[in-house]
This record gives sequence, structure tokens and C-alpha cells, in this order.
Amino acid sequence: MNIPIRPPGDGTRPLPSVATGPAVPPPPAPGDGPYGWYRHWAASTPDAVAVDWGTGRWTYAALEEAATTLAEHLAPTVSRGAPVVACLDNSPALVAVAIAAARLGGFYLSLGPEPPSARVERFLRDLPAGCLITTADAPPPASDHSAGPELHLPSLPIHPLVAYTAYPLASRTRLPARTRHLCDTSFYAVGTSGSTGSPKCVGIPAEALATFLRACSHTYGLGPGNRHALGIWPAFDLHLAEIWMALTHGAAICIPPEPRETAHSVGATADWWRDAAITHTFLPTPVAELLFDQPWPQGLALKHLFVGGDRLRSWPPPGTTTRVHNIYGPAEATVFCVTRRLCPPVDGDGTGAPPIGEPVAGTTVGVVDPDGRTVPRGTSGELAVSGPQLAVGYLSGVNDPQERFAPLTLGADGQARRTYRTGDQVRMRDDEVLEFLGRLDDQVKISGVRIEPAEVETALEQCGCGVRQAVVMAGKNADGTTDRLIAFLRPAAGTNLDRQEVLRRLRAWLPAQAIPTDVRVVEAFPRTDNGKVDRRSLLDAPSAPGTAVPQKAAVPAATQADGPSPSPPEVTSLVLRTCEQLLHVRDLSLDDNFFRAGGSSLAAMKLIHTLESAFGVRLRVAEVLRRPDLAAIAQHVMERHAVLRPE
Repeated sequence: MNIPIRPPGDGTRPLPSVATGPAVPPPPAPGDGPYGWYRHWAASTPDAVAVDWGTGRWTYAALEEAATTLAEHLAPTVSRGAPVVACLDNSPALVAVAIAAARLGGFYLSLGPEPPSARVERFLRDLPAGCLITTADAPPPASDHSAGPELHLPSLPIHPLVAYTAYPLASRTRLPARTRHLCDTSFYAVGTSGSTGSPKCVGIPAEALATFLRACSHTYGLGPGNRHALGIWPAFDLHLAEIWMALTHGAAICIPPEPRETAHSVGATADWWRDAAITHTFLPTPVAELLFDQPWPQGLALKHLFVGGDRLRSWPPPGTTTRVHNIYGPAEATVFCVTRRLCPPVDGDGTGAPPIGEPVAGTTVGVVDPDGRTVPRGTSGELAVSGPQLAVGYLSGVNDPQERFAPLTLGADGQARRTYRTGDQVRMRDDEVLEFLGRLDDQVKISGVRIEPAEVETALEQCGCGVRQAVVMAGKNADGTTDRLIAFLRPAAGTNLDRQEVLRRLRAWLPAQAIPTDVRVVEAFPRTDNGKVDRRSLLDAPSAPGTAVPQKAAVPAATQADGPSPSPPEVTSLVLRTCEQLLHVRDLSLDDNFFRAGGSSLAAMKLIHTLESAFGVRLRVAEVLRRPDLAAIAQHVMERHAVLRPE
């Protein structure tokens, strides 16, 4: 039962759960919106570094040249309101694509390198695209699209680009008028999971991004001379903040020379921050929690670290030398709309979950009941967001209801304004700080990526592997965290389901974070009295053989690099016990393959973090991913320790 917290001095009427951020600061530069601000810096500081990737760099003049070359190449198929779909890893080319899309009046949509082809097709089914861009060595991102000639951009450390024409531009005239209008008013789009079983695109206008950037400008000391990391997975909308926070303020974007190595190792990430003199960076919540689990890295130039994507459950360690911000915000509210600098002496003793914070400049938040009425402070309810950072709506996934965008009265003036109902359960403290409590629906987050179980269920039933019915649920750990999906499959009549074949087919439909790591075949689903699937009974059923969760592996004290080498039994024992804990299986052997046993990219990062911390080595992530059998991983630990301490 929630007991409203009454404001001091008022024993009868509690304050409503509504808060508004400060006034929006002035623009960071002359010009019209984010693209105009970038053009100002390109014209006034052409010799300043715009993109630095370790082995090379572009000045603002060189970036302009690359973006112009790319825009001229894309002009025949991209006009106002036509998406430019980037299927690229973090690279200078990705930055050039974002600039070129803005120059042409299209909107930018990043799906990451080699996205699942079936998922690309489902995005484009409702959203004809101007082009899809990938590297020449990558497979086509979707079928039945014609590839143009290879395009070489200057000084790039990647293969030439190829632009695929998705549909003739004239086909846009057959789109509904509402879709055409939303496309025309979008500056970029973000792909998200859909509750009706299909993915959807959220369209963000230039005005929303401009408000976000203005809110960040003075608060986080943005400006020339700063060095912003571009390390977030490019299908995650935080990477847009990394790009535009830098380019609209005359700063440099820095890209790791080996993005995959950096992305999978907390130690390698901290080393790169130090070597590249990074001043501003973002980390997904699960990665930040690994960073907070060890002494704070020394020698960093880092001024601001932004942590977001999932519920944060830990605090920065003592001795942290940078300002750490817990950020919150759905894609529908432009990157993040609520934030809190983590200061344990103010917010608590540093042991409970940190609050998500207060609204940014120009944003109003409220906590409402199911009928949309504001609840008193201290009472839990649904978080609602209003202000100029809101999306224009959904560009695709048209079957998804638009009711999350609705007029609500949050302000003191009594006027109803367009508001986004997030589906997140929160509570507002008396000091207007929000605490995150959980979800009000089935949506989950895996590695910071928003996933609707309904989309995973639909993919399982339609990918042609013989599944008659699928039920997908989140697997929770003892501490309440969610790091995996569990799929319960009822096979079609006469079908013997092959779990590995199911997962192989599913990878063509869904991003890696949405692939279940635990697949269980059932003959029938238990039902409740009203005939619905009894999900609780499914989860509470005894674990199938090989799926019991072992106790947490005890990590030995860290071995110094100049100390005695760990013995092979020590290494293999920790590899096996850690994998059993991470993958929620038992009785693994050295012959098992980490990924076939249910491993994910986040689980691989946690494994690497544990082994590096225990044995004082820096592992080569590429080697672990290339040879993921557990015997090879143990052998790699021994080899890396020998490199650090040769006999």
C-alpha cells in the first residue's frame, strides 16, 4: 500500500507528482537546428578535428567533403522524408551518413552492421526507404534491392560503401497521408520492438533533438576542445547523442581503433578512454555496473559519464574522478529526458538503487494513475512525459496503438498537452526526484535494448522451424535483474524441434539481444481458469535437465601480472564455474561452445571481465569470439598471462 508523502507544513493536501525542468538554454551556435549548428562550426573552424579514429582523422573540412560526396551519391534516391538506413558499425562513414541524410532532407535510421534481413524487411514493409547503406564486404541487408556502384570516402579504414535502393521513390505516393507527413517531419528514426509482434520506427523531429542538445549544452560543458566517444552500439539511440553533442558544439568524435575489442572489455574501454583523452562518453547500464565493480581507473580526462538503457542498481566506486549521470528516457522522448548526477551522500548510503532523477530543461513529467490523473507524491504510478522532446509518432508498425501519445493535464495551468505514457512504474519523492520501480506491462530490456516478448513469439511462430505456439518470458536473477529470455515452444503436429535450428532461423529475424538463451519444448501450456497461458506455472516448473542455475562462482583473488602464473586447473575451473553461472546451466565441459550453450554478447563481456579481474590479464576479445569453446578460452587466458610475464 502506498502512503502519500505530505509536504512540510501541509497536513491536509499532498503535492501532485508533477515536475518541470528549467528553461531551455539558448542555441550553441548560429544556424537553424542541429544541422545548421554543425554547418556553423564546419565553416568557422574547418581545421578543427571532427572525427578521430586513432589511425587517422577528419577535420571539419574533411568531414564536409566526405558528407558532400556521399550526399551527391545518394541524391537520386533520397529526398525529403526518405529514410537513409545505415547498416554500419561505428566508423567515420557512419558520421558522414548522418550528415548526408540531414543535408538531403531525409531522415537517418541506423540498424547496426549486418542487421537480421527479415527484420529489415519488416521495417520496410510499412516504410519504403530511399536507400540502405552498408560496406562492400557485407551481405545485402535485405532481398530484392538493387545495389549501386561502390563509393570510396577519403582516408577511411573500412571497405568502400554500397547504397542499396530499397524501393522506387515514386512508391512513397502510395503511403497513407499520415505516414508521409510523419516521414517528412522526422530528422532521425529509432527502431524498437513492437507489442503487436512487429518492430516499429519512432520518428524524432529536428526540433526535439535541438531541444535536447540545448538542454545538454551548458549543463555538461559542451564545446570546442572536448572529445566525445562514439562507442555505443549504433542501433541504440544513445549513439545519436554521441554524434550530435560533438558536432553541434565544435568538438571531436573519437572512435576506437578496434570497436569490437573495446565494446566487449571494460578494461579495454577504460584504457582507450585514457589513451584518447575522452572527455564525454555514454555506457549501457550493464557495462557501467561492471565498471563500478572495480577501482575507478586512474589518469582519465573524462569529465562526464552518462549511464543509461536499463535500471541501474549500483553506484560509482569511491575515488571516482568524473561526474556520473544516471539517465532515463524512452526513444519516444529523444535520447534522455530525466537525469540525476550520482551523489551517494545526497541520495542515500550508496547501497540502494540510484534514482533516475529530475526532468531536463523544457520537459514536464508526471506520475499518473490508469485514468491519466496525477497521483500525490510518494504514490507509485505510470510516468508520463510532455514537452518539445517528444517524437512525432510511429513511422512504421502501424498496427501498434498510438494511445501512448495522448493529451493529459500535467501542468499547473490546467491545460491538456500532448503527452507520452511510458509504461514505466515510478514514484516521485517530495524533492521532485523520480525513483524507478519497474514496468507495468510485459516489456523487458536485455543489454539495454527494449524488447517486446510478443515480437519474439511472432518471429518464432513465423520463421519456418515448426513452432505451433511460443511463449517468451524474461528470466530473472535472484537480485531481480533480467539478462536473458526464456522461450517455451509447442511444436506443430509431427514436428521434432531442433533447438539449434530454431535459434539459427531466429537470428535472421531478430537482433542478438532478442534471441532467447534458454529454449524449452513443451507438449502443452498450462492454463489459468479463464483459459490464458499460465506463465507463472511455466516459470515455476522444475528446470529441465541441464538448466538448473548453479551458485555464483567464487572468484579468486586477482593474480598480479608479474606474479606466478595461474595453474591450468585454476583457470579451467573458473571458466567452467563462471560460464555455468552466467548461462544458467550446469555440468558444462571444456568441449562446450560458449554461444551454443546460450551465451550472448553481454554474457561474453561479463566472462571476460571476471577472467581479467581474477588473473590480471587483458584478453583479446576477437580471439574469444573466434574460438568460443571453453577449452580455447581457458588456453587463451594462459597464453595472455605468459605474454605479460614471459619466463
